[in-house]
Amino acid sequence: MSGIDMTVRKAGTDNKITIIKVAGSLDAHTVPAFEAKMNEILDSGNFVVLIDAEDINYISSAGLGVFMSILDTVEENNGDLSVMKVTEQFAKVFAMMKFDDLFSSYANEEEAVADIMSKIS
Repeated sequence: MSGIDMTVRKAGTDNKITIIKVAGSLDAHTVPAFEAKMNEILDSGNFVVLIDAEDINYISSAGLGVFMSILDTVEENNGDLSVMKVTEQFAKVFAMMKFDDLFSSYANEEEAVADIMSKIS
């Protein structure tokens, strides 16, 4: 069974951006923990979220479903949900599902923080 590890930190002016580094597989076994942590973050009023996907080695339809659920909540609260440092597999799945039209994607943190701060300021 695969596992998942998540670390959370803040970035940007006044720490407005919540960066979540996700490592492991987002599949049927790990999605409940991922979703619970994401809901905890959103329930705390953090609606500007940047997912560091560099260490996500697999994402299933269950993982994609959580991304859509998070996006709905973020948009309802005038926030922003973006991804950075996506792997080839992650990018392929996102493109196949047309998620690349819904989520901003960045090559690195500096680019992401600068662009997100310009959008939310």
